[in-house]
Amino acid sequence: MSDQPERAEELTRLVRDYFRGGSEFRPYAIYNQNLDWIQVLFEDCSVTEIPITGIKLVLVFKNHPILTSTVVGFNIEGAKRFAEGSGASVGGSLDLRIALQSFIDFLTNQKGFVRSFDWREAIRGLKSRLEELGLTHVDLGSR
Repeated sequence: MSDQPERAEELTRLVRDYFRGGSEFRPYAIYNQNLDWIQVLFEDCSVTEIPITGIKLVLVFKNHPILTSTVVGFNIEGAKRFAEGSGASVGGSLDLRIALQSFIDFLTNQKGFVRSFDWREAIRGLKSRLEELGLTHVDLGSR
């Protein structure tokens, strides 16, 4: 007996739930091996990505005129090289808290860095969110 009718019913249910709002967003931290970057997103919303000059970190802000300073995630470009150079890699995974702390340390030592927004405070807030959600590590796959 084929289980295709059961699969078709399951697929139909998933699509129907998605469009009804029955499929809930879950915060995530993923590594894309082809692009060699990590993406972490805490909220399901329209976003604006702002790269921080001089480092491979992109902060993801809620895309709303009133909430423009609400950071809802981040991306790390060149993740494997960063992991190896920062000491944040443990057994093929990256400790995102250590990674974010290294960005804070780097920004603290920069002279002439734009201070119109407190990037370090925003990154500290990201570390807290990671711990709250249990998204402290991301697997970088085989080396």
